[in-house]
This record gives sequence, structure tokens and C-alpha cells, in this order.
Amino acid sequence: MCIGDWRAGRLIRTTRRQVTLLTGQSTSVLANRQRVGITIAQAGAKIADAASVTITVGGVSIDALRANEGTKHYSMLTHGELPTLDFVISVTGATLIIGIVEYTMPESYLNAMLGEFSRLYR
Repeated sequence: MCIGDWRAGRLIRTTRRQVTLLTGQSTSVLANRQRVGITIAQAGAKIADAASVTITVGGVSIDALRANEGTKHYSMLTHGELPTLDFVISVTGATLIIGIVEYTMPESYLNAMLGEFSRLYR
């Protein structure tokens, strides 16, 4: 990791929240162009074998948390624009506590070209 990576990393801010979802309930995370990553985690007790957490993005089910899986993380680095889209997290089979961490960065830095970064970090 170079010094430029550290400087960019210092610009990332987090928003954290925890929601309790009864079986059949869901929560939404609205689309955000400044979001560079999102972590969805099951908090508290282990997910029961009969329970699952479905993660839907843009109306398409893309992933799930099941027993023995505590966390899913999506970043621009590995998933392209996916973290910027709307997420819906749904629970079936149990009442669960879900933690959501959103990582955001100022739009001006996200839109900067390589030349702008090199000028900023000489």
C-alpha cells in the first residue's frame, strides 16, 4: 500500500446501524453514489440452520448469509459499482439482528482522475 492509498483511505467515512428484523421482514439501504463499500453482518446469536438473510441489489437476489457465515462485504475494488446501488436485506426463519456499515467517500475524490490524484499527493 502506498502513501496515496493511505491518504485516500483517510477520506472514507462510515455510517453504522443495527436493525432487528423479525422473520419475513426486510430493511433497505438506499442507493448512494458516494458509497465505496458496504458490510452486512449478522450480530448477536449465531444464525440458526433454518434461518437465512437474503441480500438483494437492484431487485436481484445476489447473496445470502446462512449459518456459520457472519459477514458479507462488497467494495468498489472487487465489485465495481455494486456498493453504490440500493440494497434490501431480508430475513426468513428467525428473528435476527443485522449490522450494516456503509463506507463513503466525497464525490470530488471519486470523480478525480489519476492526474488530479498525483498532483494532490506529491
